Amino acid sequence: MSWNEIIVRFRGLTDACVAGAPLELPWTEFKAAVEATTDRPPTHLHTVLDELRLLERTKGRESVCILDHGTGTGINLFFLAALGYRHLWGANVFDKAQAYNRIFNEVLNIEGERIFVYDGEQLPLNNNCVDLVVSQTVVEHVPDHLLEAYYSEQGRVLRLEGRAVHQVPHRLMPYDSHTRTWFVHYVPACLQRPLYKAFGDYPEQVGTLLFLRWPWVHKRLARRYIGPTFDKTSERLALSPDFDAFEGPQTLRRVLDIAFNAPAVGRLMRWLVSPLMMVESVSARRTDK
Repeated sequence: MSWNEIIVRFRGLTDACVAGAPLELPWTEFKAAVEATTDRPPTHLHTVLDELRLLERTKGRESVCILDHGTGTGINLFFLAALGYRHLWGANVFDKAQAYNRIFNEVLNIEGERIFVYDGEQLPLNNNCVDLVVSQTVVEHVPDHLLEAYYSEQGRVLRLEGRAVHQVPHRLMPYDSHTRTWFVHYVPACLQRPLYKAFGDYPEQVGTLLFLRWPWVHKRLARRYIGPTFDKTSERLALSPDFDAFEGPQTLRRVLDIAFNAPAVGRLMRWLVSPLMMVESVSARRTDK
Protein backbone atom coordinates (compact mmCIF):
# COMPACT_ATOMS: atom_id res chain seq x y z
CA MET A 1 0.00 0.00 0.00
CA SER A 2 1.53 3.30 -1.12
CA TRP A 3 1.39 6.55 0.83
CA ASN A 4 -0.66 8.13 -1.96
CA GLU A 5 -3.30 5.43 -1.51
CA ILE A 6 -3.39 6.15 2.21
CA ILE A 7 -3.82 9.85 1.41
CA VAL A 8 -6.80 9.02 -0.81
CA ARG A 9 -8.44 6.97 1.97
CA PHE A 10 -7.71 9.74 4.48
CA ARG A 11 -9.27 12.35 2.19
CA GLY A 12 -12.42 10.22 1.98
CA LEU A 13 -12.49 10.03 5.77
CA THR A 14 -12.00 13.75 6.34
CA ASP A 15 -14.49 14.71 3.61
CA ALA A 16 -17.10 12.58 5.36
CA CYS A 17 -16.12 14.17 8.67
CA VAL A 18 -16.62 17.73 7.43
CA ALA A 19 -19.84 16.85 5.61
CA GLY A 20 -21.37 15.29 8.71
CA ALA A 21 -21.65 11.93 6.92
CA PRO A 22 -21.24 8.55 8.65
CA LEU A 23 -17.61 7.75 9.46
CA GLU A 24 -17.62 4.00 10.03
CA LEU A 25 -17.02 2.90 6.42
CA PRO A 26 -14.35 5.53 5.51
CA TRP A 27 -12.57 4.82 8.81
CA THR A 28 -12.62 1.07 8.12
CA GLU A 29 -11.13 1.68 4.66
CA PHE A 30 -8.48 4.03 6.00
CA LYS A 31 -7.57 1.65 8.83
CA ALA A 32 -7.26 -1.27 6.40
CA ALA A 33 -4.93 0.81 4.19
CA VAL A 34 -2.75 1.66 7.20
CA GLU A 35 -2.60 -1.94 8.39
CA ALA A 36 -1.52 -3.01 4.90
CA THR A 37 1.76 -1.12 5.45
CA THR A 38 2.90 -3.41 8.28
CA ASP A 39 5.56 -5.14 6.16
CA ARG A 40 6.75 -1.91 4.53
CA PRO A 41 5.83 1.16 6.58
CA PRO A 42 5.99 4.64 5.03
CA THR A 43 9.59 5.84 4.85
CA HIS A 44 8.84 9.19 6.52
CA LEU A 45 7.45 7.36 9.57
CA HIS A 46 10.17 4.72 9.84
CA THR A 47 12.09 6.41 12.68
CA VAL A 48 8.86 7.29 14.49
CA LEU A 49 7.72 3.67 14.42
CA ASP A 50 11.16 2.49 15.56
CA GLU A 51 10.99 4.80 18.57
CA LEU A 52 7.49 3.63 19.39
CA ARG A 53 8.60 0.00 19.33
CA LEU A 54 11.29 0.89 21.87
CA LEU A 55 8.74 2.60 24.10
CA GLU A 56 6.46 -0.42 23.92
CA ARG A 57 9.09 -2.52 25.64
CA THR A 58 8.19 -0.84 28.91
CA LYS A 59 4.54 0.22 28.43
CA GLY A 60 1.49 -0.84 26.47
CA ARG A 61 0.69 0.67 23.09
CA GLU A 62 -2.51 2.28 24.33
CA SER A 63 -0.69 4.12 27.13
CA VAL A 64 2.11 5.66 25.03
CA CYS A 65 1.54 9.42 24.82
CA ILE A 66 2.40 11.04 21.47
CA LEU A 67 2.43 14.72 20.51
CA ASP A 68 2.49 15.64 16.81
CA HIS A 69 3.89 19.15 17.16
CA GLY A 70 2.62 20.82 14.01
CA THR A 71 0.22 18.12 12.93
CA GLY A 72 -1.08 19.84 9.78
CA THR A 73 -3.99 17.81 8.41
CA GLY A 74 -3.46 15.17 11.09
CA ILE A 75 -2.82 12.29 8.71
CA ASN A 76 0.20 11.01 10.67
CA LEU A 77 -1.79 11.22 13.90
CA PHE A 78 -4.66 9.17 12.48
CA PHE A 79 -2.19 6.73 10.93
CA LEU A 80 -0.94 6.02 14.45
CA ALA A 81 -4.52 5.86 15.76
CA ALA A 82 -5.28 3.20 13.14
CA LEU A 83 -2.36 1.17 14.51
CA GLY A 84 -3.88 1.21 17.99
CA TYR A 85 -2.25 4.24 19.65
CA ARG A 86 -4.86 6.18 21.60
CA HIS A 87 -3.06 8.72 23.77
CA LEU A 88 -2.55 11.18 20.91
CA TRP A 89 -2.31 14.96 20.67
CA GLY A 90 -1.92 17.21 17.64
CA ALA A 91 -0.90 20.88 17.87
CA ASN A 92 -1.37 23.54 15.19
CA VAL A 93 -1.10 27.32 15.16
CA PHE A 94 -3.78 27.52 12.44
CA ASP A 95 -7.10 25.69 12.32
CA LYS A 96 -6.31 23.00 9.75
CA ALA A 97 -7.75 19.89 11.36
CA GLN A 98 -9.86 20.71 14.40
CA ALA A 99 -12.99 19.47 12.64
CA TYR A 100 -11.40 16.02 12.56
CA ASN A 101 -11.77 15.74 16.32
CA ARG A 102 -15.10 14.22 15.37
CA ILE A 103 -13.18 11.08 14.35
CA PHE A 104 -11.59 10.83 17.78
CA ASN A 105 -14.91 11.41 19.51
CA GLU A 106 -17.29 9.29 17.43
CA VAL A 107 -15.12 6.53 15.94
CA LEU A 108 -12.37 6.05 18.53
CA ASN A 109 -14.53 6.97 21.56
CA ILE A 110 -11.87 9.40 22.79
CA GLU A 111 -13.38 12.44 24.44
CA GLY A 112 -12.20 16.01 24.19
CA GLU A 113 -10.22 17.98 21.64
CA ARG A 114 -7.15 15.97 20.72
CA ILE A 115 -6.19 18.25 17.81
CA PHE A 116 -5.94 21.81 19.10
CA VAL A 117 -4.85 25.29 18.06
CA TYR A 118 -2.44 27.18 20.30
CA ASP A 119 -0.49 30.44 20.16
CA GLY A 120 2.89 28.91 19.30
CA GLU A 121 4.31 29.82 22.68
CA GLN A 122 2.96 27.48 25.37
CA LEU A 123 1.40 24.10 24.71
CA PRO A 124 -1.75 23.39 26.75
CA LEU A 125 -0.19 20.21 28.14
CA ASN A 126 1.23 19.39 31.55
CA ASN A 127 4.93 19.04 32.31
CA ASN A 128 6.45 15.60 31.76
CA CYS A 129 3.38 14.01 30.16
CA VAL A 130 4.54 13.03 26.65
CA ASP A 131 6.60 9.99 25.65
CA LEU A 132 7.26 10.89 22.01
CA VAL A 133 7.21 14.21 20.15
CA VAL A 134 6.94 14.06 16.36
CA SER A 135 7.93 17.11 14.31
CA GLN A 136 8.01 16.55 10.56
CA THR A 137 8.77 19.46 8.22
CA VAL A 138 7.46 21.98 10.75
CA VAL A 139 10.52 23.86 12.04
CA GLU A 140 11.05 25.65 8.72
CA HIS A 141 7.61 27.24 9.17
CA VAL A 142 8.24 28.53 12.71
CA PRO A 143 9.14 32.27 12.75
CA ASP A 144 12.23 33.44 14.62
CA HIS A 145 10.37 34.89 17.60
CA LEU A 146 8.71 31.50 18.33
CA LEU A 147 11.61 29.20 17.48
CA GLU A 148 13.09 28.76 20.96
CA ALA A 149 9.64 28.30 22.48
CA TYR A 150 8.97 25.55 19.96
CA TYR A 151 11.91 23.52 21.28
CA SER A 152 11.65 24.50 24.94
CA GLU A 153 8.01 23.42 25.06
CA GLN A 154 8.98 20.02 23.72
CA GLY A 155 11.54 19.69 26.49
CA ARG A 156 8.94 20.77 29.05
CA VAL A 157 6.20 18.30 28.09
CA LEU A 158 8.49 15.31 27.46
CA ARG A 159 8.83 12.77 30.23
CA LEU A 160 12.28 11.83 31.47
CA GLU A 161 13.87 9.60 28.84
CA GLY A 162 11.18 10.72 26.37
CA ARG A 163 12.20 11.18 22.74
CA ALA A 164 11.64 13.73 19.99
CA VAL A 165 11.86 12.87 16.29
CA HIS A 166 12.46 15.79 13.92
CA GLN A 167 12.60 16.09 10.15
CA VAL A 168 13.92 19.53 9.19
CA PRO A 169 14.49 21.00 5.72
CA HIS A 170 17.35 23.51 5.82
CA ARG A 171 19.51 25.95 3.88
CA LEU A 172 22.18 23.47 2.81
CA MET A 173 19.67 21.48 0.76
CA PRO A 174 20.21 22.50 -2.89
CA TYR A 175 16.56 21.92 -3.78
CA ASP A 176 13.69 23.51 -1.85
CA SER A 177 10.44 21.59 -2.34
CA HIS A 178 8.31 24.43 -0.93
CA THR A 179 9.17 26.85 -3.75
CA ARG A 180 10.43 24.15 -6.15
CA THR A 181 13.65 25.99 -6.81
CA TRP A 182 17.33 25.04 -6.95
CA PHE A 183 19.99 27.02 -5.06
CA VAL A 184 17.97 30.26 -4.75
CA HIS A 185 18.29 30.21 -0.95
CA TYR A 186 22.08 29.95 -1.38
CA VAL A 187 22.41 33.49 -2.77
CA PRO A 188 22.47 36.70 -0.66
CA ALA A 189 19.10 37.63 0.81
CA CYS A 190 18.85 40.80 -1.28
CA LEU A 191 18.85 38.71 -4.47
CA GLN A 192 16.51 35.95 -3.35
CA ARG A 193 13.14 37.67 -3.75
CA PRO A 194 13.45 38.51 -7.46
CA LEU A 195 14.79 35.00 -8.16
CA TYR A 196 11.90 33.42 -6.26
CA LYS A 197 9.44 35.56 -8.22
CA ALA A 198 11.07 34.52 -11.48
CA PHE A 199 11.50 30.81 -10.85
CA GLY A 200 9.58 29.72 -7.75
CA ASP A 201 6.11 28.47 -6.92
CA TYR A 202 4.36 30.40 -4.12
CA PRO A 203 7.40 32.63 -3.47
CA GLU A 204 5.25 34.85 -1.23
CA GLN A 205 5.64 32.30 1.58
CA VAL A 206 9.37 33.08 1.86
CA GLY A 207 9.87 35.13 5.01
CA THR A 208 6.23 34.76 6.06
CA LEU A 209 5.64 30.99 6.18
CA LEU A 210 9.06 29.66 5.18
CA PHE A 211 12.24 30.20 7.20
CA LEU A 212 15.05 27.95 5.99
CA ARG A 213 17.87 27.89 8.53
CA TRP A 214 21.23 26.17 8.85
CA PRO A 215 20.96 22.55 10.07
CA TRP A 216 23.16 23.22 13.09
CA VAL A 217 20.56 25.70 14.39
CA HIS A 218 18.10 22.83 14.79
CA LYS A 219 20.65 20.55 16.42
CA ARG A 220 21.84 23.26 18.83
CA LEU A 221 18.31 24.05 20.02
CA ALA A 222 17.35 20.38 20.27
CA ARG A 223 20.40 19.68 22.43
CA ARG A 224 19.80 22.77 24.58
CA TYR A 225 16.13 22.23 25.34
CA ILE A 226 15.66 18.47 24.98
CA GLY A 227 18.95 16.62 25.29
CA PRO A 228 21.47 14.51 23.34
CA THR A 229 20.59 14.57 19.65
CA PHE A 230 21.45 11.83 17.17
CA ASP A 231 21.49 12.34 13.41
CA LYS A 232 19.47 9.65 11.61
CA THR A 233 19.66 11.16 8.13
CA SER A 234 22.05 8.57 6.72
CA GLU A 235 19.88 5.75 8.03
CA ARG A 236 16.81 7.24 6.34
CA LEU A 237 18.66 7.54 3.04
CA ALA A 238 19.21 3.78 3.05
CA LEU A 239 15.43 3.37 2.73
CA SER A 240 13.85 3.78 -0.69
CA PRO A 241 11.25 6.55 -0.54
CA ASP A 242 7.68 6.14 -1.72
CA PHE A 243 8.25 7.70 -5.13
CA ASP A 244 4.52 8.12 -5.79
CA ALA A 245 4.44 10.72 -3.02
CA PHE A 246 8.00 12.06 -3.36
CA GLU A 247 8.13 15.85 -3.66
CA GLY A 248 11.27 16.62 -5.61
CA PRO A 249 13.30 15.65 -8.69
CA GLN A 250 12.43 11.97 -8.94
CA THR A 251 15.02 10.93 -11.54
CA LEU A 252 17.88 12.30 -9.44
CA ARG A 253 16.44 10.70 -6.29
CA ARG A 254 16.17 7.30 -8.00
CA VAL A 255 19.82 7.52 -9.09
CA LEU A 256 20.84 8.47 -5.56
CA ASP A 257 18.78 5.62 -4.16
CA ILE A 258 20.83 3.17 -6.22
CA ALA A 259 24.07 4.81 -5.06
CA PHE A 260 23.00 4.87 -1.40
CA ASN A 261 22.45 1.11 -1.45
CA ALA A 262 25.34 0.08 -3.69
CA PRO A 263 27.61 -2.64 -2.28
CA ALA A 264 30.82 -1.38 -0.67
CA VAL A 265 30.25 2.33 -1.41
CA GLY A 266 26.63 2.87 -0.30
CA ARG A 267 27.47 3.81 3.28
CA LEU A 268 30.15 6.26 2.10
CA MET A 269 27.75 7.83 -0.39
CA ARG A 270 25.11 8.35 2.29
CA TRP A 271 27.69 9.92 4.60
CA LEU A 272 28.86 12.31 1.86
CA VAL A 273 25.39 13.37 0.71
CA SER A 274 23.47 13.44 4.00
CA PRO A 275 24.55 17.04 4.91
CA LEU A 276 22.69 18.17 1.76
CA MET A 277 19.51 16.25 2.58
CA MET A 278 16.71 16.95 5.01
CA VAL A 279 17.88 16.37 8.58
CA GLU A 280 16.29 13.54 10.50
CA SER A 281 17.20 13.39 14.17
CA VAL A 282 16.21 11.79 17.46
CA SER A 283 16.65 13.74 20.71
CA ALA A 284 16.54 12.06 24.11
CA ARG A 285 15.09 14.04 27.00
CA ARG A 286 17.82 14.65 29.59
CA THR A 287 17.20 13.43 33.11
CA ASP A 288 18.93 16.50 34.62
CA LYS A 289 16.63 19.18 33.14
